[in-house]
Amino acid sequence: NLIRDTRVAYSDDCVNWTTPEPIVYKDGRDIQMYANAITQYERSDGLYIGMPTHFVLDSKGDKWTDVYFMSSRDRLNWNRSSGPILAPAEGQMYVYPDCGYPTAGMIQTSEREISFFMDEYDSSKKCDVLTRYTVRTDGFMAVTGSKLTTKPLIKEGNSLELNFDGQVKVTMTDASGNSVT
Repeated sequence: NLIRDTRVAYSDDCVNWTTPEPIVYKDGRDIQMYANAITQYERSDGLYIGMPTHFVLDSKGDKWTDVYFMSSRDRLNWNRSSGPILAPAEGQMYVYPDCGYPTAGMIQTSEREISFFMDEYDSSKKCDVLTRYTVRTDGFMAVTGSKLTTKPLIKEGNSLELNFDGQVKVTMTDASGNSVT
């Protein structure tokens, strides 16, 4: 069973290229990912984001695409969402292989909103259309559940900003697990 694969190669002149290397998803799952729409995220130096298209072929033979989210600092090792962030509604599958693909790049459309676009099929017009989607600024991934522990971080300065929606309780600890204020 063949799995679609995405690789990275570099060139200074668009003629001579390095040997392509497969990108690595930290979750270790090998699923049908392609058309990644990778771009550097302007709001964070050295951060790359992508919205890879995921090809699905179900047991009934139906084919469609949905969209995941991924991020990387080195463009080779990627964090990927555990499931699609954008998927067609039941019975409204994107017409594979013609649509269901995000465009590369994003636009900050307000202080609190970032927009991206996706090629979708409009059955009423019987053609592809470019659809605009929005997320809150820096709101690509979310944590669900009651507790989150981050990897250790080094903090400089006298403030820390947290991007969240709703209620949150934060406890900071030192390397030994003791609360700090």
